[in-house]
Amino acid sequence: MTSRIVLFCGGRGSATIIRALLRQSEIELTLLVNAYDDGLSTGTLRNFIPGMLGPSDFRKNLSYLFDDYSQAALKSLMEYRLSGAAAEIEQLAGFAASAGSALPDQPLKDWFAQLPHQTLNRMRELLARFFAHAAGATFDYQDCALGNLVFAGAYLEQGEDFNAAAAAVAALGNSHARLFNVSEPQNRVLIGLKQDGTLLASEAAIVGPQSVSPITDLYLLEQPLAAAALEELAVLDTLGKQAWLSARDAVPKLSGAAAEALAGADIILYGPGTQHSSLFPSYRIARAALEESPAPVKALVINLESDNDIQNLSAGDIVDRALGYGAQVSHILLDEACLLPPGSLTGASYRGAMVARAPLSSAGHPRLHNGAAVSRLVMDLCERSRLNS
Repeated sequence: MTSRIVLFCGGRGSATIIRALLRQSEIELTLLVNAYDDGLSTGTLRNFIPGMLGPSDFRKNLSYLFDDYSQAALKSLMEYRLSGAAAEIEQLAGFAASAGSALPDQPLKDWFAQLPHQTLNRMRELLARFFAHAAGATFDYQDCALGNLVFAGAYLEQGEDFNAAAAAVAALGNSHARLFNVSEPQNRVLIGLKQDGTLLASEAAIVGPQSVSPITDLYLLEQPLAAAALEELAVLDTLGKQAWLSARDAVPKLSGAAAEALAGADIILYGPGTQHSSLFPSYRIARAALEESPAPVKALVINLESDNDIQNLSAGDIVDRALGYGAQVSHILLDEACLLPPGSLTGASYRGAMVARAPLSSAGHPRLHNGAAVSRLVMDLCERSRLNS
């Protein structure tokens, strides 16, 4: 029997789980990702094309969906990091603009040569669209993923519709899994506020090194905080900052594709990852659909260890915050050797959800989930729910 699984994920935290689910032919997998990443080269790209959302987590997830063998060259190209050297960029731009057979130097040359003719031409088109936009402008290419330029070209080609761009880039491959933006393609900037009143004015600040004071609030603003706004916020106390940011909070609408996937899901899986950037904002956007979803299994996979944004939080604290942002949870999946303190997760259930403890980390790699173990546990929970219904 086919099981339809919808997985909320970020860029890397659910990689092993995604790969395990893809190996099962009886699973129809849909990934829901938000696009608020604004760090490093992704932030540079978003600033260069105002209004564009962040493509990095989409690119990373597509690399998991592309086949390791037949599409290895495509994966390598999408993940290739540019040096930023002028000669390299000129050569790549020349390749994109040419309809001839000239290819860039190694290692790109071999990878492009291995692509099917149609895929090669399509990547050339999308890169050409980006380089046409960048002509005469200054852009820092250093450490930028080539796939992000492909994404930017698709965004420009598709009339600056991020979700249409995501579909166009996904069409380069042939995965049977689906990848959707959780929201409508409305530009937003993710802002965090800590308990001590510290403002985290970007997604990059939310995931980066910070004090141990917990993040208590997340906001989605239509524009980055300008200098005047930062000055205004600086003189406010914590309550004042909450009021100021709440008045400007603008949660985007759930995308139609995400709504349809959630309504038809047998299993909703809340993956591990950077909670305050990759996951909690997505739950905010999908709150109403999650409340209405008939899926009998809504399983939250707890992180294996702490991270910058969840310092001093217990596993129970993460559950509390997920619920507060809109997640509906029937099962909590907790590694029996989890490095996070359990907090309130000491019994067989917590806040109406069953706590399932199992060996869920990889042997020899305790900081990575064993995707096969998580997959087996989730499918077993689904089968039990079917037998009990």
